[in-house]
Amino acid sequence: MRKSFLLLIGLLLLHISCTKKIENIVEVDDYVEHLKSKSLPEIKAQLIEDKKYIDTLIVESDFESVFSSHFSSGETKEVKKSVDEFSINYDNQSLEKVFNWYCDNLYFEQEFYTRVEEKDRGVSTIDYKSEYERVYSIEGKDTVFEELESEIDIEEMKYFHSGKEIKENKIELKQIDSIYTKIKLDIPQALEKIVFNKNQKSIKHNAQLIQVNKIKGNTIEFEVPSELNKKIIAVQANNSKGFRMSSTAYSSNPILETDKGKIKVLNDLKSIYDKILNETDESKAKRFLNGIKQNHINVKNDLSEFREGIKKLFDDYKKEKDKDSFTEASLHRNIVETGKKVLTSSKSSIEVDFLDTIDNIIIYLAKDIKSLRKVKYVKFLNNEYQASTCPINVFKEFDSKYNSKYGLVDKGGSILVSANFEKLTPLGNYFFSENEKLFWYDVKDKELVRLSEDYVYYDDNIKPGYDIVGKKIGENILYGILKTPDDVIIDFKYKRISKYGNIIAASEENNVVFYDLNFKKLPVTGITRIHQVGDELSSYLTFPMLFEAQNKNYEIALLDKNLKPLTPFKYEFMKPFYNINNYYIVGARPKENQSVYICGIINDKGKEVVPLIFSDIQRDDDDAEILKFEINGKREKMNIREFIKKYSSR
Repeated sequence: MRKSFLLLIGLLLLHISCTKKIENIVEVDDYVEHLKSKSLPEIKAQLIEDKKYIDTLIVESDFESVFSSHFSSGETKEVKKSVDEFSINYDNQSLEKVFNWYCDNLYFEQEFYTRVEEKDRGVSTIDYKSEYERVYSIEGKDTVFEELESEIDIEEMKYFHSGKEIKENKIELKQIDSIYTKIKLDIPQALEKIVFNKNQKSIKHNAQLIQVNKIKGNTIEFEVPSELNKKIIAVQANNSKGFRMSSTAYSSNPILETDKGKIKVLNDLKSIYDKILNETDESKAKRFLNGIKQNHINVKNDLSEFREGIKKLFDDYKKEKDKDSFTEASLHRNIVETGKKVLTSSKSSIEVDFLDTIDNIIIYLAKDIKSLRKVKYVKFLNNEYQASTCPINVFKEFDSKYNSKYGLVDKGGSILVSANFEKLTPLGNYFFSENEKLFWYDVKDKELVRLSEDYVYYDDNIKPGYDIVGKKIGENILYGILKTPDDVIIDFKYKRISKYGNIIAASEENNVVFYDLNFKKLPVTGITRIHQVGDELSSYLTFPMLFEAQNKNYEIALLDKNLKPLTPFKYEFMKPFYNINNYYIVGARPKENQSVYICGIINDKGKEVVPLIFSDIQRDDDDAEILKFEINGKREKMNIREFIKKYSSR
């Protein structure tokens, strides 16, 4: 039976406090040569002490614990009706299509960390994300793939920094450009069931043991081998009246334990000691010393380091446990970090809640797996901590109590600004913010400069070295473009500045001024508002660079990427579709009756492919493929493509 988390640490430290410390040997050659220089009685005297030390390490390394993070509503009630039995019926073709889209739009974020006591040993973490999570209108996306998404496995094979391959242990604080990965999703085609009742304490399934630790009321806690845990996709239960229940809360946590392989290495070292201690011939005994390898010393040192780390953690725990800053979660996190060389997990602890009292349990395992595979280079993309347009990155530095401060590091991993800031957020180029205050990194002087208080907002990056910034002038926030805080490229006189491809649109009151990317004014006039078509939609599609522009009479036209009109200024609104990127709903008011709308559809060339003969056309909020429309007083629904084909004005 597993002991409680903190009790186990206490027992471990009781052993530690009673252990006489010996010199920590680092290199096996030094150790063996030192012993060979002694006489046999001296060797035996030394090995008796070393064996005691190894015995102590083995005892102290008998470590097994789990940090349980189970969140339950606590809701209970009598169940009087069975839910449906869990089942699967996957559309493999549809899932494969969405999986491929997921993989094609996969990227990673990278965050950087140091510790106060180990400033020269920075580390970074990789977190994979997909545009799939942001876009809801992917064709084929449904709740089935969302349920399977957490099962996607990403194997990292090669890392690249500045275009060259880099070993994982050399990344530290360096910015990774891309990662060569294997992406895998296993889709079960059938189910296998394990059924047991509340009185069974252990169950064997194909030689794998399930150990029941607790069944109390509506909650069960049990342990399973990690390999079996990977196959569990659902747990149901029956109450005392035989009604089937689905789980209301489910958690799975790895059980930490000392790597048995390392204990085996220490026992192997002990057996060498025993051979020497039982030998009477000095030359033979010294030959046995050649059996001691560097791996024996490495494992001994790893376990010694773990022992000392645990002692320090527990000392800190005794000092901090009554303070609000201490949590068992932070202690567990530090134990994982301290034991990363010696701790492993071959079992998981699972806790499941139901609405009513449990009488028997049904565990559903995945069977007959269909595997989806994709190999690709995944690229870095900006996130909260690192902006893709920033030439430098933010890093966190933690103290012994896991409090953090922020600093700056370059792409090559060198620290530029020490971690003296409460929070730094990258904005673009060399701009950063802390608690709504704007900062700019001065490359020449290598310092982070606080901008004056009238600089209130960073908006966007135009191109490397040029940024849109908001400044408070009087009661208004007006926007300009900066190269540096002392080098203003476009004055702070615009209500808004936006970049669209190779065009900069600067909005004044009832007028838009256009610039190219070299900040030269373009000869385009008469536009009071402009907006990129489709820019407001979270769609998996890429929309062509077209603009919806409005004139002083509030009339709308479609413009191409060079601001050339594709339609007259005659529409009152223009709406793109989520799943079609080359057709747009338009509406206008007929001259003979300004109180009503007439609607139609134009294409990306500005042609009216469906004439304006409808009194209403709308996208269906529940189904992106469906169009709702009204004609001659009758409301109908139809597939978008079929609608265009039927009412086309060809």
